Amino acid sequence: MRHQLIASLSFILLITPYSQPFCFTSYVHKLPASSGRSARGFALNSAPPSTPLLTSAQLSEAVRTIESGHVYTLDNYLPSSFISSLRLDAEKLYSDYLFEADGLASYTTQRTFDPNISRQVLKSKYWHNTSLGNSLTRLKFGQTIKNLRTQISLSLNRPTLETGTIDYMSDWPDDKKKHEISYTRYSPLASLGRHTDEHSEMLKKREGWGRPTRRSISWLIYLNEDWEEKNGGELRTYPRKHDIEGMLGASKEGDLQVGWLKGEKEYAVFLDAKINDYTNQVRLFIIKNNERVYVTQDFPADPTLYLAGGVGVKVMFADKNLSKLYEPLEPPKTPADAYLPTTTNSEDIHDVLPIGGRLIMFDSVALPHEVLKCYEKVRWSCSGWWHEDQQDFYG
Repeated sequence: MRHQLIASLSFILLITPYSQPFCFTSYVHKLPASSGRSARGFALNSAPPSTPLLTSAQLSEAVRTIESGHVYTLDNYLPSSFISSLRLDAEKLYSDYLFEADGLASYTTQRTFDPNISRQVLKSKYWHNTSLGNSLTRLKFGQTIKNLRTQISLSLNRPTLETGTIDYMSDWPDDKKKHEISYTRYSPLASLGRHTDEHSEMLKKREGWGRPTRRSISWLIYLNEDWEEKNGGELRTYPRKHDIEGMLGASKEGDLQVGWLKGEKEYAVFLDAKINDYTNQVRLFIIKNNERVYVTQDFPADPTLYLAGGVGVKVMFADKNLSKLYEPLEPPKTPADAYLPTTTNSEDIHDVLPIGGRLIMFDSVALPHEVLKCYEKVRWSCSGWWHEDQQDFYG
């Protein structure tokens, strides 16, 4: 049944049409470079503040920004001396050949990979190895990020971000850890294509229901020195143009978002795989006035129902007007994407320069993003994902 569900949903999301044409221009907001001066003459084991937590005002802004489907940014989150220590550690580990290309390195419209310029990451097992590099700095940083996660978990009301004993600071095997953390390196000319960091379990093949957790919050701290606009490497995000009603990313029950109903007020569309029974049926819903409103009929996980063009949409949406408003969160990649714009006319573009010390956080499911091409300099960051528990396949 699982394989049928996966095949059906992949096909459904592929054929669901956009109701509006692609737009070649969109409002672009660029976050300016920080005015802070990069550090020089840093101490190798320089420590962050004892409690580098967000102020109440910063925390409120972070929650509001993440819940509205935008990227939260905060400059000078950590002292420049500590940022420099992290960068030195990353550079040393890279020189020791401990980085490798990750799975997203070729996630572009051309689907190509060049080991000389593609994104590379430090494997998790090396992050935790105390015999490599400046492990004390990594340990201090890990505790800092853990403290921040606790603060964000409580404020976002995502309690399982914090619960559980399996953590990236533990000695458990990589596939048992609840959270992810690593160094990331972009060579000059490297970039990363548009994507989202998490997807509905039903769209992740056999592994979809195999893990106990899923990515909830994406975060980064940039480690670059004297980075300028001419160096590129911006994080480009694609938030919605219009206000969003209700929740996004995931429902309270753990159903993940797969699309949008467009309009002056937009609604996230979630996938209900009906995991609490064995009927081999699925359906889509929105959350309105804190209640589920189903926008499709129950439909069986049978891809043959959707082979005759347009039939799938008619089966999915009882209301044809709703089918015209539906837009996939992130449509499947095809070779034709290389010749199409990367945004729709229902999205904005928001660029963030990778300035050293800048903290980034956003919802892993709801916000498509990419990394623009870097020029002249290597782009460094420490990045990761905070996980929350995944709903069970059978209730």
